[in-house]
Amino acid sequence: MEVIFLMRIDAFNKTGGDTQQIKNYVKELNKLGVNATISTDLSIDLSNYDIVNLVNIDRPIETWEFYKKAKRLEKKIVLISIHHSYEQINHFEKTQRSGVLRLINVFARDFWKREKVKNLIRSINHPELFTASLKMLFSNVKEKQKEIIRESDLVITLAEKEAIEINRDFDLTISTTDYLIVKNGVNLPSKQVNFKKKKYDVLVVGRIEPRKNQLNIIKALAGSDIKVLFVGKENGNSKSYVNEFKKQIKCNENMSYLGAVEYEKMKEVYMASKVHLSASWFEVTPLVDIEALYFGCNIVTTENSFSEEYLGEFAEFVNPSNIEDIKGKIIKSLGKPQIQNAQVYIKNNFNWERSTKLLFESYNKILIREGS
Repeated sequence: MEVIFLMRIDAFNKTGGDTQQIKNYVKELNKLGVNATISTDLSIDLSNYDIVNLVNIDRPIETWEFYKKAKRLEKKIVLISIHHSYEQINHFEKTQRSGVLRLINVFARDFWKREKVKNLIRSINHPELFTASLKMLFSNVKEKQKEIIRESDLVITLAEKEAIEINRDFDLTISTTDYLIVKNGVNLPSKQVNFKKKKYDVLVVGRIEPRKNQLNIIKALAGSDIKVLFVGKENGNSKSYVNEFKKQIKCNENMSYLGAVEYEKMKEVYMASKVHLSASWFEVTPLVDIEALYFGCNIVTTENSFSEEYLGEFAEFVNPSNIEDIKGKIIKSLGKPQIQNAQVYIKNNFNWERSTKLLFESYNKILIREGS
């Protein structure tokens, strides 16, 4: 079986949870004898693939270009939606943006209009997007996304609430049972995890950018005796935010910034931390939360996600706009003992091997339908 995952053009120089998710699918599919690969190349030849996976409905410019190519070749299409709530995105754009992006929001007040402008900006760094950006400028982006969803042979979500949100944002009435829920996983270590003495009180993992809300976290915990470690790559498109972040780190002795850390080395950082905090303005299901939980952190995470389906009673949920809520939930979590049965829970519910088998079985069903 020949399978390809088609991703946003910057998936490997602006890595995120989606990058790790798809890399893990590919790794596990290869173990099952599937020839699986990833591409961000808009000019790729799809002729030899049995299954074409379109990744991320919220980046419609690449997804639409890949979709048209796959449809012309009558390929079997699987959409891995990775869809965020547009209500939460719109709130973030209206209240948190600054500079040029804030100005864009004056004229482009919804997701679809903003995407048209962002596409043109993206094409500055990625000229191969320019022609597609111009075409999308004069088209109905929402209708293109709806077509992709309707015409895909299967839509895969990370949570049931994500499927509900897709229906709401795109005015669809697809039954949630028609979506396949494939949950994220954790790379489980081959050896028993021996938890270390905790060096940090709070760990914050994520790109340094407005969406991840590091400045509000700093405001919440500034001047306290709570030791905070930030880990993540700087977003080159958010230079003023990054500069302010670094300035605030220098002003607060209880805070430090480690920069980007290789994915394989993150377990050491998790194990040295008491609490993992994600206070993002919007997420799907943060992969870092379940990784941190497995490696011994108590969890405080954003309420603007679908993570309740994953974490439930294992986490405290926080309002990213409320400084006092962030501080209060951190203090509460620091006062809790380490969750004793978290590793068993993660092993039983969130592992890449199990998730990828669901994916593999769905591919077989699609191909069997074609042959019957």
